[in-house]
Amino acid sequence: MIKIAQNLRTLRLKSNKKQDELAELLGISQQEYSKFERNGSTPNIKHLGVLAKFYNVTIDQLLYADLSEGVLNPQMGSQSLSTKERELYERLLNEKDAHIKTLEAMSTLKLPKDNP
Repeated sequence: MIKIAQNLRTLRLKSNKKQDELAELLGISQQEYSKFERNGSTPNIKHLGVLAKFYNVTIDQLLYADLSEGVLNPQMGSQSLSTKERELYERLLNEKDAHIKTLEAMSTLKLPKDNP
């Protein structure tokens, strides 16, 4: 389900911005921006890209994620993640590091050559 209106409002309020400030960023009127937050219209792809970059989230997150609990993109900072999200993110990072070490060790192994 598309959640762009809810997410735009949530992110704007979390960043302490006013609708007219974001409208100016996008080069549109405050009334047009207000429609985005009320589900009256959807931002075009250019506006989605600018908003995603501004909030440091992906366009997919803007459109489909529920950002009301905490922003999913870890680049926004751990303070914006819920406790569960932070724990999961840390666990995934640790697992990734372990997999990288295993692959690095495997790459140094000398395998016997096949003799035809």
